[in-house]
Amino acid sequence: MLGVDTDIRENKEEIFYEDSEGNEKSYVPPRYACDYEFNVTIRVDSPWFDEIELELSDGNRPDSPYTDLYRQYEQRMHELADILMRRDNRNRVWDGGGTMNRVDNTGIRQERPASAPTVMGGETWVCPSCGAQSSGKFCANCGTAKPVASSGCTNCGWRPSAGQGMPKFCPECGRPLQ
Repeated sequence: MLGVDTDIRENKEEIFYEDSEGNEKSYVPPRYACDYEFNVTIRVDSPWFDEIELELSDGNRPDSPYTDLYRQYEQRMHELADILMRRDNRNRVWDGGGTMNRVDNTGIRQERPASAPTVMGGETWVCPSCGAQSSGKFCANCGTAKPVASSGCTNCGWRPSAGQGMPKFCPECGRPLQ
């Protein structure tokens, strides 16, 4: 995942009235019917597509930015973006009903052996984000990329801790690592 963009689109359509002769006329000043669309665009590095766009509304779009529904969709949109960019508590789950719920993942973390090393060249590896065992390039549980086998930063000597994935840039000196 390369990034997440959020967007609130205002859809406006002019409202007309019929005069006494049956002709459609504009109000003076013009009047509009509005609704608001809440979108999250996930930019990805994939050979098949560059982005995934999601509309959060379930067909019930708010008609004013001053409504509770508008504020709820806006909050959900920002929560989803924060979770996708890992700027928020990772222990949150989209419940499918439109809310982000905090969950206790201690059961998942307790199942993970304390000394489980990340296997780079073998069949399986342990995800540094959620602790699940995976065998592909990405974690089947949370989608985190498989950690890259690297010793660390050649510039300052920084090394990732056991089970931690290799970032693209060194967190100590900022030098590219890949």
